[in-house]
Amino acid sequence: MNTTSECIYGFNKSNVHFEERNNENTSNEKNSKSLTTSKIDKAPKGTLVYRSKYFYPFFANSINDRVLSSHTYGHLLPSQKFKRNEITKFNRFTKPLNNIEDALTLLPPSKETALSQVETYFDSVHSIIPILSKSEIVKILHRLEDTGYHEENINVLNLLLIMALFFCSSYAAVASGIIPDLLLCNKYYAGYRLLLDVSEFPFRPRLESLKAFTIVNFIVDPNMVDATAYSSMLVRMGQQLGLHKMDDIQSKLLWGYLLYLEGSASVVSGFPYFTPENLIVESVLPPPESKDQNGLSVAYTVGRLKINAVFKDVMDLSGREAILESDFLSTKNRITELYSEILEIKEVLRIEFPLHFTYFSSTLLVFLYRVHLRYAALSYGHSRRDKLLRKTEHHIASAQPIDITSSLTTSPNYGDEVIHLSLLLLFQTYERLVQENTTDLAWYTRGSTVMQYLFVIIKDLYQSELKPCKFEDFSEPMNKTMNADIEEILEKDPVFFKIVLIDHIIGLLELKLAALWSDEDLYKFVLIKAIKEKVWQVFKDHLKQNEGKLEKISKCRLFACGEKHLQNLKSISFEDYIDNSEPEIVLLEMNKTLMNWINDLQG
Repeated sequence: MNTTSECIYGFNKSNVHFEERNNENTSNEKNSKSLTTSKIDKAPKGTLVYRSKYFYPFFANSINDRVLSSHTYGHLLPSQKFKRNEITKFNRFTKPLNNIEDALTLLPPSKETALSQVETYFDSVHSIIPILSKSEIVKILHRLEDTGYHEENINVLNLLLIMALFFCSSYAAVASGIIPDLLLCNKYYAGYRLLLDVSEFPFRPRLESLKAFTIVNFIVDPNMVDATAYSSMLVRMGQQLGLHKMDDIQSKLLWGYLLYLEGSASVVSGFPYFTPENLIVESVLPPPESKDQNGLSVAYTVGRLKINAVFKDVMDLSGREAILESDFLSTKNRITELYSEILEIKEVLRIEFPLHFTYFSSTLLVFLYRVHLRYAALSYGHSRRDKLLRKTEHHIASAQPIDITSSLTTSPNYGDEVIHLSLLLLFQTYERLVQENTTDLAWYTRGSTVMQYLFVIIKDLYQSELKPCKFEDFSEPMNKTMNADIEEILEKDPVFFKIVLIDHIIGLLELKLAALWSDEDLYKFVLIKAIKEKVWQVFKDHLKQNEGKLEKISKCRLFACGEKHLQNLKSISFEDYIDNSEPEIVLLEMNKTLMNWINDLQG
């Protein structure tokens, strides 16, 4: 009927819609309650937030403080020129269904439809988190069908696992753009939440509820940003179920994955691991050549678990007041060994995953560089201090105009090792972003939040006055991880390749991932893009004089591949991200934060 306004009844819409509805009919008690609830401050004045000095170690202190204590992300409302994916509206605290009968009505009407959802899950999710057996899932579906979907004959744990799987498959489909909205997702999630309660999770350790909770929360939060508390609980549940004592491949993979979740959540928070050393024993890992319960190679998972074990050593050192030189050297040697192990796993991936080889191998190398960078941050962050931050009133001080020329005049704070690792991490992220046939993995790729490392390189570019970076400058372990495409770029021009790399990476992130990010990640990306544009303005004469060099560099194989994607990018300006409703407040707050960042470049 050519109606452009969105329907309110029966859908989960944003608070904006509730406010509009409330204004239309102030006597409507239900909408008034919804409006009141939405206004609750979930982090009231006086709330304490702990910040480890290893939280975003390569951002400066003021940036970290802003990320943790600022509540201005809610004001970041991208305009209609920038359409975000619907998964950014997903609410994990949505109301559960009322009863099991309602959950049963969500099961697909035909066996073919149900099996199609199972296929979607194993195509989009299983290769990343291989803890389910396809044959067991199909058997469960057959059993549910045999019961005639009668509540009294239903195995709640089996139904919970199916509901979790259907949620994950539909969520992955929304992230990849196949499904346009969260309607189906929200229904499955509401069913999952009900069944999780019925199964008495987490008070009754059961394998099915453990698996269901793990896959759902990982697909929603692949970077484990919100997993610090529950990840330790999952390890304990795994112990109660005896996973750490079992020898079958399925139990080993699930146990290893629980350890990985706890480790990753610790790294994100800047904390030492909670899991004790005796539970993280690499010798119990299956060989990279092994197959999982579905006959799929476990090489990628084994690589991540090996990196997770070394991350534990690094994060343990980060929790100490003083580090013995022998421990520091021992960890460095362990990282060197890890390079060789990951390169061996790459060769297994080349054989087992020919279609997605570059995607998986690049992802492993990103994790490898990150553990090395965290090791480097041990000395870089030594002068920092842990902090307890207190939330204050929402007063915004005015920011002075930014004079970038006078602000960026001091020598760099980062050593060559950090610069080289950050460059390689950006190169491998670039490789991930230009791979074809990986749309179904968009939910996972969105974890490529590399703003911290872009910040490192942009900062170094200015302060080192375009210092060259050649292939032979990198250490031997790093050199061995470079492919021919990266070597070609370094040989073409050791200075201006960084300009092209940064421009392309920012463009690819905006094109492929920005629409999938949370407000916090989008906020950091907008600021990185803004600071890059201001630094490029300082370099404008250099860039103008070297247009020919930049064009030649862009013709290198990897960059040429990226340019094919970037042809579809209609770049959005800094101001275009902001909704017109509160532009002054948002731009003022962003300008203030940007000023902090640029001042931090002075050391």
